[in-house]
Amino acid sequence: MQIRFFATNRDRQNLGRNVDRDTRIKLQKGGYHWVDMKKYMSHYLATTDPSSMPREVIIENSEETVFKQFLCRDAIKRIIIGTHGYNVPFHGALTSFSVLADSLSLVLKKHNSTLITDPDKYFPENLDDANQDLTAFVGFSWPSNGKVLDYHSDRAESVQTAPALANLISCIRTQKPHTKIHIIAHSMGNYLVCPIP
Repeated sequence: MQIRFFATNRDRQNLGRNVDRDTRIKLQKGGYHWVDMKKYMSHYLATTDPSSMPREVIIENSEETVFKQFLCRDAIKRIIIGTHGYNVPFHGALTSFSVLADSLSLVLKKHNSTLITDPDKYFPENLDDANQDLTAFVGFSWPSNGKVLDYHSDRAESVQTAPALANLISCIRTQKPHTKIHIIAHSMGNYLVCPIP
């Protein structure tokens, strides 16, 4: 399954370029931003440049695009946030999350629930049906260097990212307080989810 939306604190230093102050503040709010992975992967496959992401892949109005059109819909009863481990570049996170989503989808079907990773690939009227029992999946990608020898710097980066993940969870709770939130963390992603004091 293709995961459509990632929250991430990667490449934040480049988001301030060529935008006005108000837009920059909006993009930096909470310590993370949303990325449309469909657009990002088109860019990555065309350039094979994992070093940065172009501004057009950043979702400027996440309130509308991610929340109102997806996570806050009546049929969504729970949200799963996936976090990856160390040595994972941004495009690599999509691969690992997609494999995880495929596995989750099979398990949820056995329990009469459906996993949604892209609202555009599901019937919109079903997303508004409160009798539906749907689970939304989004990724959270932190600035892992994608290099085997960068274990210690990746570990520090994962711990420093914890407030951004906490802000994302708080934002979801504010907008849809009764939705269950689950986190699946792989390997070093656990330092992000449960930072060591």
